Amino acid sequence: AAIIDVLSDGEPVIVSLSQISDATAQRVVDLLSGATYAIGGSLSKLENDLFVFTPSGVKTNKNR
Repeated sequence: AAIIDVLSDGEPVIVSLSQISDATAQRVVDLLSGATYAIGGSLSKLENDLFVFTPSGVKTNKNR
């Protein structure tokens, strides 16, 4: 919930999922993807287990 609060406040979040199981990582990505979608943001995969979630209005290389 803390990550979603940060996104709701308009700040991007970088999340590393390398220290958790694949099943749990997928659940985290699903939850954060839904929250990011709900606020009009976007998701980008930086590396294998590293993601950046951005709220609407935040420019990334993906949406330039």
